[in-house]
Amino acid sequence: RIDGGSGTDTLEITASLDLTTIRPAAIQSIERINLSASGTSLTMGLLDVLGLSEKNNPFNTATGWTATSTGGATGWGAANLGAQVVVDGTNTNDLYLGGAWQSIGTVQRTEGGVTKTYKVLNDLTSAQSQVIVDGNVKVHLAPTVISTANELAGSLNLPEANSLGGTPVRISLVDTDAAAGNTIELNWGGQLITATLSAADLSNGYVDMPVT
Repeated sequence: RIDGGSGTDTLEITASLDLTTIRPAAIQSIERINLSASGTSLTMGLLDVLGLSEKNNPFNTATGWTATSTGGATGWGAANLGAQVVVDGTNTNDLYLGGAWQSIGTVQRTEGGVTKTYKVLNDLTSAQSQVIVDGNVKVHLAPTVISTANELAGSLNLPEANSLGGTPVRISLVDTDAAAGNTIELNWGGQLITATLSAADLSNGYVDMPVT
């Protein structure tokens, strides 16, 4: 059992680790994970983030984590989502993050005279969690619905409401490892809608799937 206790604690791992195979209570009060060995990966999901963090919002502007001037994390400030975990590493490391997550932009932090950029991933299930990933680490996510695209979530305009199918639901492809020719499936209210991904979809970072 590993318990970091109070303060901001870092767990250094030198081999690939799948936290989803470990009982959440076995590792707790760990706010940072450092992938210090080349070629290693970390796999985790929402429950792992909630189990690791003390939910005390340790990463914010008051502790030196600031939004970047370009592409800065939306809404980043002195009070961010409570359950936060930072993942450090290099371009030889991978983070496989299960669940519904979406990037809200980037932040930066200067430590030991070196300024590093991190990607901020917000949980989309209202669990109030964030994973803050070293910008060099390769992130692998599942496709997610972008609820702020097109119409507001849950609303239609009149032409869409009167149409027989043409209301687009936008699916994020960022960091999903999708490739041109892959088929994506959307189950929307019992309707199974499919689309074949194109090179343009991958370049855009999303695909619009029409729903009746």
